[in-house]
Amino acid sequence: MRINVVRILLCFSIGLTLLCSSLIYFARQQKSEDLMWVLHTHEVIENTVTLLSSIQDAENGQRGYILTQNIEFLKPYSNAINQIDSQLKKVRHLTVDNKKQQLNLDRLDTEIAYRMRLIDTTLKLEGANRNKEAIEFIKRGNGRISMDSIRAILNRVLIQEDQLLIIRNENLKESAFFSSLISFSSLFFIGSMSVISLFVISKKQKINRNLIKDLSTYNLTLESQIKQRTIDLETINQKLVLLNEDKNQFLGMAAHDLKNPINTIKGLINILQITGETNLSDEQKEILDHVNNSTSKMSKLISDLLDINRIDQGMTDIQFEPENLLQIVEGVIYGFKEIAEQKEIGITLLNLLTNKTLSTDKNALVRILDNLVSNAIKFSSKGKDVHISLYNKNGLTYISVKDEGPGIKEEEKHLLFGKFKKLSNRPTEGESSTGLGLSIVKSLVEAMNGSIEYTSEVGKGTTFTLVFKS
Repeated sequence: MRINVVRILLCFSIGLTLLCSSLIYFARQQKSEDLMWVLHTHEVIENTVTLLSSIQDAENGQRGYILTQNIEFLKPYSNAINQIDSQLKKVRHLTVDNKKQQLNLDRLDTEIAYRMRLIDTTLKLEGANRNKEAIEFIKRGNGRISMDSIRAILNRVLIQEDQLLIIRNENLKESAFFSSLISFSSLFFIGSMSVISLFVISKKQKINRNLIKDLSTYNLTLESQIKQRTIDLETINQKLVLLNEDKNQFLGMAAHDLKNPINTIKGLINILQITGETNLSDEQKEILDHVNNSTSKMSKLISDLLDINRIDQGMTDIQFEPENLLQIVEGVIYGFKEIAEQKEIGITLLNLLTNKTLSTDKNALVRILDNLVSNAIKFSSKGKDVHISLYNKNGLTYISVKDEGPGIKEEEKHLLFGKFKKLSNRPTEGESSTGLGLSIVKSLVEAMNGSIEYTSEVGKGTTFTLVFKS
């Protein structure tokens, strides 16, 4: 529960920090925007005043030149004339978002154009040495009326901008206050959460220190118990090792001692079958056949037990020699020819080898292939085929044995290579199965630095593939 409180406080602190940071960011963005508008308004006012000053400079330069005929007065006039148009465009651009100001500037544009024509007229008269006429033209007052109109328009522009400035200054003050308030509140809440978190963490640390102290005491006791249990386990393991060795010795001796009598019985049965061909009745011959089959099964079981025993003891004794793989496979197929014919099962061989020589242990490889081919025949129905393929690829040699049997169920695949594991599928004609064959195959393949792969589909058969380095 305490761990949950710390996590909740931590998550809440992070969330609060993110929220406060967002609020501060948006508040400062608003403040920056309001400040920008204030500065913008000042810029409009400044440029409007500058525009008025330029118009006045043009008028003063014109009058000074007319009255004094001093060409020096034309310099400020020329400078003002060059600036008026650009200054008016700048003010128009700065107030493009303000329709009222744009209307004022439209009228101002017309008045300025009219005033410039008046000024230009007086200058042309003066240039034609018609000074009196130029002075009379000025005295008519059209220029003064035009300037009053220009000043009135610019004054309206300035009044509107002053009003906007007041509003925007108020907005700036509000956003500045809000930004300060958000910053202060954020610091207050984050600081409060930090204090609460420190308090909870300190309390948690105190509890943890007590737990560590108790745990240290418990560990000392547990360590002593573990040492004693370890000593007990070592003693038990030593006994198990000795029992396992005794088991292996007994199994090896028993299987070996059983093998000789079984072979003797098989020999005697063969003699009886040969010599009694004419003396024995059909029933007696059938009995001998059953006995012979039983002894064959017993002999196969004993061989499997001896193989498993040797594998468990690491006594596989693999000897690698260059061998003709095709001849080995053909020999295995020949050994199963009679059994396959009895079940009306065909055995096909597809030889795609580019390198027939394989460095292998012939006896172990024959033992492996015997098991795979035997299983393929056992679990195939009459009229089916067993397909054997040999090929080389990427420096590897592949031997595959494919049957057309019932396939392996998905839920039983993990049992496939286990010792004494029998699947739900049964041999089609009641043949015996010890459940050791595939376990022996896998152990021998791995002892020969190879691997075994398989694919299976229920109702369509199984393919076992051996892979060895070429």
